[in-house]
Amino acid sequence: GIRMDGGNNFTGAVISPHYDSMLAKITASALTYEEAVDKLTRALRETRIRGVKTNIGFTLNVLKHPEFRAGAATTSFIEDHPELFEFSRGGDRASKLLEYL
Repeated sequence: GIRMDGGNNFTGAVISPHYDSMLAKITASALTYEEAVDKLTRALRETRIRGVKTNIGFTLNVLKHPEFRAGAATTSFIEDHPELFEFSRGGDRASKLLEYL
């Protein structure tokens, strides 16, 4: 399954840089590790968040990395793979469409 937990957030909320910025999290469960990774990947790809920066691009890079998918990631995984931070910013197609209309 997929589970999404959220904190207190609302339209117009100001998030201070001194605040834990995790406003929501998504977790996945399945019978196998591989199925859980696939479910979480799909859930993140289908998630749309507006107005704040997210770590979705980074997390998707982690989830598709062969070492992570093999279950072989260690505590130095992120440090050993700086390419995980190379991702494109998603386009905000929905907002562009609303502006057009």
